[in-house]
Amino acid sequence: MGNGTATVALFFNALREEPKEEGMSIDHKAEYEHIKRIAQRYFVDPRFILAIRCAEDGGPGREFGVLSISAPTWDDQCRATCLSVLNAVIRGLDLHVNILQALSDRCKFEYTPSFIRLFAARWAPEDAANDPNQLNNNWARNVSLIYAQLLANRSDYQP
Repeated sequence: MGNGTATVALFFNALREEPKEEGMSIDHKAEYEHIKRIAQRYFVDPRFILAIRCAEDGGPGREFGVLSISAPTWDDQCRATCLSVLNAVIRGLDLHVNILQALSDRCKFEYTPSFIRLFAARWAPEDAANDPNQLNNNWARNVSLIYAQLLANRSDYQP
């Protein structure tokens, strides 16, 4: 583990322990294989989808924070999230995506901080009417930290 990775891991662990950040949780490892199966259908990085799941940490029908469309089940929420990420890439935000490895049936992606910030502006816009506590102000930072942790744990979270 390099020094930068260790710093991110320490910061992430400290952030998780702060009482104000109750939504920051990586206790969704059991869901990862299911997320992975769905994400692969949409050609998106399942680790990024898991990072969104952990940051949102919503209850039933809000697991991934999908509020703008009807997505009443966990699977609906996951599919809507995957589709939103795919749409963001297709719409030109792919300039902020690094292709890591091309496989015969799909590509593996790792999203950059620039992509995450641009995606956050659409997914969790600051000053949104449905965000009275202004939690969206920290969404990109929270997702970025969780995503970095998942990328650092490649053995546990294979794309």
